[in-house]
Amino acid sequence: MKVLLIYNPYSTGYKEKRIKRIIDLFQNNNYDISIFKPEYKNHIYDYLVKTANSFELITIAGGDGTIHEVVLALENIINPPKLFIFPMGGCNDIALSLGYYKNINKNFEILRKNITKEISSYKINDSYFLYAFALGMMTDVSYNTSDILKKRIKRLAYYFNCIKSLFKSSSMNIKINDDKYNKYQILLILHTNKIAGYKTNSSIYDNSLKLIGITGNKVIALFKFIMLMLFKIEKNLLVINSNKFNIQLNNSININLDGEKYISTNIINITEANKFIFINKE
Repeated sequence: MKVLLIYNPYSTGYKEKRIKRIIDLFQNNNYDISIFKPEYKNHIYDYLVKTANSFELITIAGGDGTIHEVVLALENIINPPKLFIFPMGGCNDIALSLGYYKNINKNFEILRKNITKEISSYKINDSYFLYAFALGMMTDVSYNTSDILKKRIKRLAYYFNCIKSLFKSSSMNIKINDDKYNKYQILLILHTNKIAGYKTNSSIYDNSLKLIGITGNKVIALFKFIMLMLFKIEKNLLVINSNKFNIQLNNSININLDGEKYISTNIINITEANKFIFINKE
């Protein structure tokens, strides 16, 4: 099998010896492996739009941001290669939703069995996401947290930025589908059972998205958010299951897509896009 290994040296969990271990496993098991290390922002995208169809399998050693960039590149590729992940990020939400292990040997055993599952991606205006859309209070933390801090203190870096974000945020006037405008502190659209390391009531294998709207002042909204994240309690929240949404805002806004920053217009249309084949657990 012709395999491309993409690894991100800037991922929180990156260690050179871990990459070497992955390469050794592929070579010792007679895979035809090529290795790609990005050197600038969007380098993965630029490389894959030209070369993706040269490979049967793309393996990603990185975090959610690296996976997001790979998916963006493959959206317009006909018959894209299968995908596999070695989790090396801060939260690894996508990888953990798909059942991958941080242990390289255990993960490689999943790959060798070559059992596959289709996972839907979703189009948002001129971009795409695989597992999470988020805007509002604390949702900018993943892309506003310094890579240096993430390397040094890992999840604590996110928690510090969460506190800072609480003081900066304000409620948002949002219209969802054909409903009236309401004020929300947080709006989530999930296609995952993991977000920010916490379990959710949705799944990456579902054929629909789950929209969750959180209202109230900052204190009330924070309490609702904590109950959602820690205990999966959705009481007193707006919850809608669908595979498409129309969202209207009063102005353009920064949105978190799969942990990465996306600048949206005031009208957001979300629809199901493509299906990707991941080598996955049974």
